[in-house]
Amino acid sequence: MDVETRSKEQLINEIKHLHAKLEELETTKIDLTSSMSVKMQTSKLINSILNTLSDSALILNEEGLITNYNVIAKQIICMNLDKIFGRNITEFFPPNSVKFIKTKISKIIMSGLPEHFEEERKGRIFDITIYPISIINKTIDRLAFFARDITERKRIEESEYRKSLQLEQLLKTAHNITSNLGMNEILKRISVAAKEILHSYGCTIYLLDESGDELIPQVVIDPIYKDEILSTNLSVHNSFTGMAVREKRSLLFNNTSQEKGGYQIPGTSVLQNERILVSPFIIENRVIGAMILNRIGQIFTEEDLSLAETFATYIAATIKDARLLQKLQDEIIVRKEAEKNIESHKEHLKLINRILRHDIINNLAKILSTVRVYKRSKDDSLLDNIQDAVEHSVKIIEKMKTLESY
Repeated sequence: MDVETRSKEQLINEIKHLHAKLEELETTKIDLTSSMSVKMQTSKLINSILNTLSDSALILNEEGLITNYNVIAKQIICMNLDKIFGRNITEFFPPNSVKFIKTKISKIIMSGLPEHFEEERKGRIFDITIYPISIINKTIDRLAFFARDITERKRIEESEYRKSLQLEQLLKTAHNITSNLGMNEILKRISVAAKEILHSYGCTIYLLDESGDELIPQVVIDPIYKDEILSTNLSVHNSFTGMAVREKRSLLFNNTSQEKGGYQIPGTSVLQNERILVSPFIIENRVIGAMILNRIGQIFTEEDLSLAETFATYIAATIKDARLLQKLQDEIIVRKEAEKNIESHKEHLKLINRILRHDIINNLAKILSTVRVYKRSKDDSLLDNIQDAVEHSVKIIEKMKTLESY
């Protein structure tokens, strides 16, 4: 049993003890004035005990009527009303909760066991526990009603859930990078995930052109105006998206009809209650594009902005990786083409060398044959033929040296 539960049970025991003493006094013969005085003192003591708690605390009778309450309960549950004593606890909850609370009270009285539940009231969520209080051996005729405002805790839990969902979606999307998908298909899947998590109507991813003056649509998730959006480049100098690109930060536009700097894409409808969130993609302090999300009605919050920035960071990393991969693939293609040309050149050289070697061998054979004839005939004119063959061979060797330099 935790400290909080134990302290509440100790508090209930003290209240039971006070009620038991009060009942004993009522059985004795004391005058009316003394009886009223004892009841008032007992009630003050009970209120003092309730005020030691940081939660709203009330004591109810078996019908749900308030007999005691602390200051916090008066402020939060009873809305600082002057007359609280004797009012039914269900008066302070919405009509659709009345039957539920009455059923809980009846169940506690019948079972003698506490009940724990959550209830919403005026946009706030309360964690409520009702304990039975029995006096001596009698049936339960008192209830201790404790309520704690857990609205902020619930919001944090919801935020954490959304972040967990976001991370799950991001991990699923990240898995696609290892597949054979093209960059646009990967960006499309990220856009769908961002649209779903941020409860948006549409999502568009733009990349900045080389001049840095225009944003070119790459991926559009829009049920109606996909073609119109895809066919229209946005000016960096005259659009909400361009504003975020120029400022290098995410921006919210929750009142697009009144804010300046926007641009209506031709062919799309003007909506008075359209909300826009823009988050740029930044790589090494340089903007390369942006993601734009839009909603109809519900405004974007700072929490939405934070989630969008997470997606934008991830998209920027994806684009960077894709570009590096494309650069590497281009280099591989160039290298393969160069290798192919080198191989072709080598084959060409081999062919030329074979021809030149054949010519040299022919010249050497010619020289050898002429030398043999000269030895027999001593004809000096044959020496000219030998010289011509040698000179021709030298020229061939020089050509081979020239080819070696390529």
